[in-house]
This record gives sequence, structure tokens and C-alpha cells, in this order.
Amino acid sequence: MNYCVAIDGGGSKTRAGLYDENGSLLSEAEGPASNIAGKGPQDVVHIAQNLLKKLSVSSVDVIAGGFAGIESWNIKTPVAQSFLERFDVRKVVISNDLAPLKLAHFGNGEGIVAVAGTGSCVWAANNNGETTRRGGFGHAIGDPCSGYTIVVETISEVLYKTELGEGIRKELAKDLMTAAEIGSLRDFPAWVQQSAKSKVAALCPVVLNHAENGDELLITYLEKVSHRFATSVRSAQKQLNLSNDVPTVLAGGIFENSALVFNLVQNALHSPNEKANVTRAQISGHHASWYLSQVKESNGSIVVAEKSATGPATDRLPETESMDLDRGLDSMTSKDIVATMGSHNVQAASAVDLVASEVASAMEAAATSFNSGGRLIYLGAGTSGRLGVLDASECPPTFGVSDWAVGIMAGGDTALRNSVEGAEDDPDQAIADLNALDPPVNSNDFVVGITASGTATYVLSTLSYAKKLPAQTALVCCNPVPADTADIIISIPTGTEILPGSTRLKAGTATKMVLNMITTGAMALSGHIFDGYMVGMRPVNIKLRQRAIRIVQGLTKVSMDDAEQLLDQANGCIKTAVLMKVRNLSSSDANSLLEQHQGKLRNALES
Repeated sequence: MNYCVAIDGGGSKTRAGLYDENGSLLSEAEGPASNIAGKGPQDVVHIAQNLLKKLSVSSVDVIAGGFAGIESWNIKTPVAQSFLERFDVRKVVISNDLAPLKLAHFGNGEGIVAVAGTGSCVWAANNNGETTRRGGFGHAIGDPCSGYTIVVETISEVLYKTELGEGIRKELAKDLMTAAEIGSLRDFPAWVQQSAKSKVAALCPVVLNHAENGDELLITYLEKVSHRFATSVRSAQKQLNLSNDVPTVLAGGIFENSALVFNLVQNALHSPNEKANVTRAQISGHHASWYLSQVKESNGSIVVAEKSATGPATDRLPETESMDLDRGLDSMTSKDIVATMGSHNVQAASAVDLVASEVASAMEAAATSFNSGGRLIYLGAGTSGRLGVLDASECPPTFGVSDWAVGIMAGGDTALRNSVEGAEDDPDQAIADLNALDPPVNSNDFVVGITASGTATYVLSTLSYAKKLPAQTALVCCNPVPADTADIIISIPTGTEILPGSTRLKAGTATKMVLNMITTGAMALSGHIFDGYMVGMRPVNIKLRQRAIRIVQGLTKVSMDDAEQLLDQANGCIKTAVLMKVRNLSSSDANSLLEQHQGKLRNALES
């Protein structure tokens, strides 16, 4: 059976539904907001990836999604292509968040969709295929009838009325503060500035409830808001020469949850001589997005991308090979370069946040290997390989382990300092390098390939070989790859680079962050961090010896001199020194106890 995943990407949440070929809903999933204007195309693709995992579907034929903030054709097309490349699907259909509502209620006919939720917007279409839009400017500018605007303007009114001693609204103020979890009206300005727009808009039901219960001032305010919104609808109607009784659908959380606002807008749309044809949306969310799946070809508001018989185009550049600057670094001042690179570093950190669940899975897999006597084996080429070797080489002095983490570099040690041409293209050498380990790679090991492009043959061939052993595998990359490349795929959506192809920049930064997380987290999970301290650290120089003394002192609550004496008696081993003091043991007995518990201090202390 052919399945469709329909996605409703809003400013507050993203909802997805799994539908069969007859349009019957089989399951649902929910994720974070996916407004393109605030997230970016790659972020939205990743959110969709996590939703598909929640839907637990192995094979999908079509992905159809309506997303807030995706008006530009230049954005829709790469988003559709990214979906087509990331997922094994036949067709992808992408539009704004209003086109699905129009399709669901009017098909190819004329009509107006007016949406009021976190934001608000009006979208109209006539029988000639012409469309027009009103509003949708976002919370910073403000949209009439949007939940965000209603809340902010209500808070502002309450604040000023209270300060002036006019019409103090104690119950309304109390309910707003309770919903926002703040203790004073004066906390509201900072709260609004620091909160996501969806969190601010979430207070709208409080305002609407007070209005529904007869708050005359709020009713008067909502009448003005409704009239402004109705004016936008009439403006769109007039531009497209639509009749006064053109079908108009009011959709979104405001109209779904407030009969008062629905009636106010409906009444504002009535002309003196006839009633407007205004109804609430009967089909919404991902159900409306399902109608996109029936669209055959692209038009002015909808992009359709289909996989050819031979698969997606192979000449499309990876994201990391593309440029995203309006002007090159060479045309900037030094301050401009610093600012540009700084903003890209922030993007790298944000991209890592989007793969948190995959990083956690890799962390757990590494800890499982450590606990079963296996190793974490990094392998890569170029910058990616050097990052793996660096992270592995820092584990022994930091955590006191010997060969738990291993870094393999295409081209060998020479490639750490010098480029070895062609090394990343040699599949046979990759497997030979893996088997040269002592002992050879086995089922207890966790093999992590690192390739920013996702295409290095050296890495991909090794992962394929390791999976057959079978060893647990993971791939850290910054471009979409097939789902079966590794057991765990950490595809960090870093996007384009300020120097196309120079993955030592944003992709390298994000990759280093991910590798740091995997090893540090795995060491914590496997007992080599205790109460936040590096208890496996080796005090091999003056600085580290002083650090080791401070750790022993912090964990045993003894003086600095006593901590130093304990450390000397324990031959520099922090774990042994702590056990000696806490359990009142000799150095040899403490070492024996640690060996019984595989070097885990917590287990030894609790035994």
C-alpha cells in the first residue's frame, strides 16, 4: 500500500499524519514549530525526519507539507528537493500553510482562507489561478487577530491602566500572570521579550475567556481587531474581483476556540444588503495538507518534486559545497568577516541541537561498547578524520582510559599534517586499516564514520564492512545520506559554508561539538566521571597535578595537604585516593576494589 505523510508546519507546532492511499488517517505525531522564516529549510527537513520516526512507518510514497513562512518560490523548490533527497519517497509537494486549506475547501475554485492562530494571514484565489495575500508579517510587526498580538496588546493595556489607576483588572492580571508563571505585572516586558512567540500566544485563551465572560473592554478591543481583520479579507476580495458572497473559511486556533471572535469577524464581513458566505474550517491541520498529495504539477503556490526513474538528480551540489553569502569574504572588512563567521558559528550550534536524539543514541552505543570491553572507533578523511583522531587522543589523559577510543585517519599519520591525495577514495585501504587494529574490529566495537559531505568512499566502505561483522555503526555528516548507511545517522544540518566546500568551518565546528558530546557522555554513562569530576584524569604535569589534588580535596572534604598526601599514596590515581579515604582502605585494597568494578568509582564506593 502507498502511504502519504502529510505535514502541517505552523508557528507554534508541527503536526504530521500518516495516511493510506484512500486518505484514511492511520497515526499522528507532533513536533516543534517549523516556520521557515524562523527555522531555515534544513531545520524543517530535520523536524520532518523526527516526525517520520515517531510515525513508525518504514515506507512512504508521498510527503506533502504546508509550512508557515515559505512564500518564496526560491525557498519552496530547495525545500522540496531536500525532502526528496533526505527521504526515500516518490513525490514531495510543498506549499505555504494556507494553500492546503484552500484546496481542501474549494479545490481549484475561488475562495478566501483567513487564518488566525499564533499569527494571522488572509489568502485569496480566483478561478484564473491568481492569488493574493494580506498580513502574515510576523509577530515583530504584528498581525490583526493573531494570538500573539492580542496577548501583547492586552498586557500593554493592563499595564498602563494599572499604572494610571484606571480600571484596574485584578482578575485578568492575576490570570495572565499565573499563565505566564510570573509574580508581577512589571515582569511582563522581560517575559515577552525572552519568550518564544508561541509561548506568548499561548496566553490568548485567558484573554478570550475573560471576553467570553463579559469583559466589556476586551469585547470592545476584539471588535476593533475583528474589523481590521475583516478589512484585510475585503481588500483581498476586491483585488481579485471576487463577489461579496465568495466562500470564505475562517481557520486557526482563534476561530476554533472562540465563538465570540468568529461571530465578530463574520458580522464585520456582512455587507449592508447581504450576508457573507463565511464558515469555520471543516478540514484543517495535516488533514488539509493531505490534499496537497493529490496535486499533479507545480503552480504559483505549490511546488511538486518527483523522483525520476533513475532517482534524484546526481549533479546537485551538496549543501556544504554551496555559497550562501551575497558577497564574498574578500570584499568585506575584518570586522564584517568576524561578524559573518560568528553568526555561522551560532548556526553550527543550533544545527547540533537538531540532532540531539541521534547524538544521545550514539552516546549510549559508545557506553555499551565500553561496558562490554569494546572500543569507540572513529574513522574519516581530511578535516573529518583529524577531528576524530583529536577527540580519541584526548580520552586517555582526560578519563584515564587507554585504548577505549581509537582514531583512524585516511592516509595514516602523515595525513594529520599533510594532505594525502586520493586517500579518501580508497575503499580497500579503509577496510585494511580497520583490520589492522589489535584486536581487529569486532561485534563489541562501535564504529563511527565521519564525513562532512557524506560521500567519502573511505568512510562509507568501512561502515558497510563493519555492519557485516556485525559491529554497531554510526555516521556523522552534514549532508543528507541514505537511511541504511549506518545504524545511527547524525546528519547535522549545517547548510552552506561561507567558503564553499571548506568543511573545516561550520561543518567542522558542529562535528567537533558532536564528537565531544559522544565521548564525554559515554564516559559519564560508563562510570568514568564522578560527581562532575574527571576522576580518571592523569596528573602528568604540574597543572594537572594541582587539579588532581583539588579533585581529591573536593570529593573527600580533606585539607589540601591531606589530599596531596592521599594522591601520592595512590600513585597519582584520583579514584584510588578517594576510595582510600572514604572506605578507609590501603592503596592496594582500593586498587583491587576498583578492578572488581571495572574502574567505576561510584560502584566501588557503593559496594
